[in-house]
Amino acid sequence: MPIIGVGGVFTADDAWAKICAGASLIQLYTGFIYEGPAVAKRINAGLSEILKREGFASLDAAIGCAVR
Repeated sequence: MPIIGVGGVFTADDAWAKICAGASLIQLYTGFIYEGPAVAKRINAGLSEILKREGFASLDAAIGCAVR
């Protein structure tokens, strides 16, 4: 069952917390309103760095890593 992380996503760390909790999709809305469309690019770049730091090959591999 897909879990969608919603609410309060402004940074890669915000998205990462939702991914680690089990979200396979992240919804951005408020971040777009307050920071503009470039927020998506910053979050993606930040997630790439987090994946490298944590040793995951992909986001799929990281989904739910905090609850396993």
